[in-house]
Amino acid sequence: SSGINAEYGGALSAINATMRRIDQVCLLLAPILSGAFVSAVSAAWAAALIAVWNIVSFFFEYALLRVVYTRVPELAVKKEGEKQADGKEKKDKMWPPHHAFSSYIKSLKVFFSQDVATMGICLSLVYLTVLGFDAITVAYLRLSNLTDFYIGLSMAGGALLGVIGTVCYTPFTERWGVISSGLIGAVCLAVSYCVCLGSTALPTNVTEIVTPSNNATCNAVTKELLDVSGPVLSSTIMLLIGIITIRFGLWIYDLAISQAFQLSVPEHQRNTVGGVQNSFNSLFDCIAIVLTVIFSDVKKFNILIFVSSAGCIGSCLIYMLWCCNAPHIDEKKKEEGFSGVPDGTDRSSASKDETELEHSKDVVENPVSV
Repeated sequence: SSGINAEYGGALSAINATMRRIDQVCLLLAPILSGAFVSAVSAAWAAALIAVWNIVSFFFEYALLRVVYTRVPELAVKKEGEKQADGKEKKDKMWPPHHAFSSYIKSLKVFFSQDVATMGICLSLVYLTVLGFDAITVAYLRLSNLTDFYIGLSMAGGALLGVIGTVCYTPFTERWGVISSGLIGAVCLAVSYCVCLGSTALPTNVTEIVTPSNNATCNAVTKELLDVSGPVLSSTIMLLIGIITIRFGLWIYDLAISQAFQLSVPEHQRNTVGGVQNSFNSLFDCIAIVLTVIFSDVKKFNILIFVSSAGCIGSCLIYMLWCCNAPHIDEKKKEEGFSGVPDGTDRSSASKDETELEHSKDVVENPVSV
């Protein structure tokens, strides 16, 4: 399979990969440069420099947005609103909460009517994880006698693999297509989580956390934890390797699904579908946080590893099954092209379809009128 919309997808995959690569490089360099500045000068001067940099960056960002706005004339064209019987433009109304809920239900229907809805659920399941270099995992690694130096080195290694993943994504899509590239990312992601899952079968050596009774004891316990030293067991090393390698498959997987949405979802439905997708992502992210609160005991971290691995491996398996059962997606999108109208077809002949699409948009945005 040559992938969803190979003609348009090549340039789009390169743009997506480049933007994600810039993001990953910034995430890699920012802590290194800020840490070096803090060590060389002071934390106060580092904070002041970051504040100044954000202020200066505002003008660069505005200039870039201005360039995009001027180079794309379509952005300056305001879409005409719906006209009333008297010729005046219909204004939006504020609807009660139950109408907002009804609108969300209709948005869900629009989302699940898409060919790539299953891919969106697969992407959401990836958010059900604690296995990233966030505060939760870093705290566990620190209590497993891993020093700050090796934790920082692991973060850099994970970010570097993420950059490599974005570099590999473009040639993957050119060679095998978007869907198959996502399959490669899914396999790599599942293997990395299997490594993390395998670490739960090995013995651990986690420092006990004693609840302090007063501030003085709290400071003493904090200092003791920061100065903790001991053997780093193979389970910790295995878990760390899995977390580092997750980044390679993750960004290929994420880029493939995101591009499939860009190429498959009609333009007037992208806000609706994107909003539902973000809500699913936030839902699974919230579930992961709630599970962390429930299993806050450091001895129960293996449960969080198991849940994270089950969610992400399940996501990859669902994606693989979807790829096997929905091969028509690629052929249909190749024939239709990026705009959704078959090549060689006059735009006027598609007016009926466009009218139906506009009606479904009105169902989502103005449920009461329907």
